[in-house]
Amino acid sequence: MSGDTLSQQQFIQGCARYRQNVIHDIENALSDFALLADGLSETSSNPAAHIALRDAIIQATLHEEHEGSKSSALNAIRKLAENDSMALRLYEYWLGENYFALNELQFLVGNQILDPKPPYKLGALRDIWQEFSFYGLRANMVVADIGAGNGVISFILHESGLPLDLILTEIDDDFLQLLEGKISRFRDENPKGTLQLVKGSEKTLGLPQSKVDLMIFREVYHHLKHPKPILADILNYLDKDGYVVLIEGTRDSPDPDYKPCSQAITYKQIIKEWTAAGYILAQQKVVDGSFLLKFKRSL
Repeated sequence: MSGDTLSQQQFIQGCARYRQNVIHDIENALSDFALLADGLSETSSNPAAHIALRDAIIQATLHEEHEGSKSSALNAIRKLAENDSMALRLYEYWLGENYFALNELQFLVGNQILDPKPPYKLGALRDIWQEFSFYGLRANMVVADIGAGNGVISFILHESGLPLDLILTEIDDDFLQLLEGKISRFRDENPKGTLQLVKGSEKTLGLPQSKVDLMIFREVYHHLKHPKPILADILNYLDKDGYVVLIEGTRDSPDPDYKPCSQAITYKQIIKEWTAAGYILAQQKVVDGSFLLKFKRSL
């Protein structure tokens, strides 16, 4: 691990270039929804009200955990549709055909990478920069993004221009297909860095390289059905000076305003499991209610 560290200027550049690359996909998804909503709307005679209602649906979608009939977005869609059946069809389309674009927009807005309203300019970037600086990124590191999901973290790093070998892992076939397409699009954006996709499993990482400098588990650990074999497998790949960054919103967050997901575990449970598996906690920080934990080998 040698060379320059990731600067805030490089990080901002990465966010800006990433936004430029994906904003058209997001706008197309919103446009598709708008066209369908126009066809179902009873309020098209009042364009201003109609547009305002569409925007309200988008905002409701971005700021909620989807809960079917209890959805605030669905309730807003009901105002557009002639009947409840039509509203449900529109809602299913809204979350189905455009799921990945919405998932991405929700992620980018929720982490203040983008502003919450059109034209979705770069956001404050304050909390997310604290996260990226916590990673301790240096040029020429091998970084494994475990459970990469939509890949935003890795692609921002790639777009930053810092020479990194980035390995994105996933077990979900739909996300794997999404990531494969995005890697094809982003690969040539940074000739100094590399992007590689790996299909993992519930018990093994399946990484192609034996020495990894940094592994990122971002809101992934609480999803693991079999954490013990994964914790053991990490040691097969982690360089002797390498480390793992775990980001988790826990049930015992020190932020009283933080609302953990239903699957959230506790900070004490995380420390207990990682310590028992042969790791030591080297550094920690709380950002926006979530714990940022840096683990190293205990030996």
